[in-house]
Amino acid sequence: MTRKSVVMRILAVVAAVILVAAGVFLAVEFYLYSNPEIELVFFEMPVDDSYFSIPVYTDYGYSIFGESRKVLNRIGEASNIGAEMTSEMLRVTENHSLTPYELKSDVKFKDGSTVYILSGYYTDSEGNRQDYYKEWILDFILTKKITYPESYNK
Repeated sequence: MTRKSVVMRILAVVAAVILVAAGVFLAVEFYLYSNPEIELVFFEMPVDDSYFSIPVYTDYGYSIFGESRKVLNRIGEASNIGAEMTSEMLRVTENHSLTPYELKSDVKFKDGSTVYILSGYYTDSEGNRQDYYKEWILDFILTKKITYPESYNK
């Protein structure tokens, strides 16, 4: 075996190792791009003798390319529901409530959908306690990884 053929074999092995490593890297990056780690966390706010909580999504995208457009659109849709829940909570507490009130958010999964629930009670302007319940439905499940606050009785 000549010196030139040994060098050519070594270069071929090095090239093959580099191609395999690049293929594995790209496969892992594509998976991370398409499947970022998403977690639903409940932001809670106790105020004097009142309380409210709102769901907030956190996104841990580990791909160097970011997240796919589909994932970003779904996070946007879910975040819009969180914003609607916040607006509804503010509407109820500003227009109809003296203290105390307790509005707690929750999430349930049913038939491939995510159901966001805002429930509890508020005190109306006449001092009467009013029960409150409203649902928002998202036609997909973004994540089932949920972190509840310690104050939740789950």
